[in-house]
Amino acid sequence: PAQGSRGEICTLAVELITAKGPMLAEYVGLQIDDQGCLSALPVLLEGWAPDLGRLPGLVLGLARDVEWEEEGPCFRGLAQVLADFYALRAPLLPAASTGAEAAAAAAAEGGEQGAPAGA
Repeated sequence: PAQGSRGEICTLAVELITAKGPMLAEYVGLQIDDQGCLSALPVLLEGWAPDLGRLPGLVLGLARDVEWEEEGPCFRGLAQVLADFYALRAPLLPAASTGAEAAAAAAAEGGEQGAPAGA
């Protein structure tokens, strides 16, 4: 294809995001190591974890939807890509979030059942 193969696009995306790694770490807490691997995500809301099944979309959004050359558009693009990644949605991979949800539900039920009758 004229736009490049998937492998070429992925390689270019990794190179771009790796080059922008220090800025991403400093400004939004997203850490990329020297090999282009994501090593830390920002904590945007205490206790909220995004659906990790959406990580490929985050990486693609960083490579495709951020205007890296101009400060204002760059920060707007970063904010939009992160907002899209952290947005509350149904999980892409249903099994990915069922463990945490089941644990939270069990803890809530256990707390209610274990309370003294007169309390």
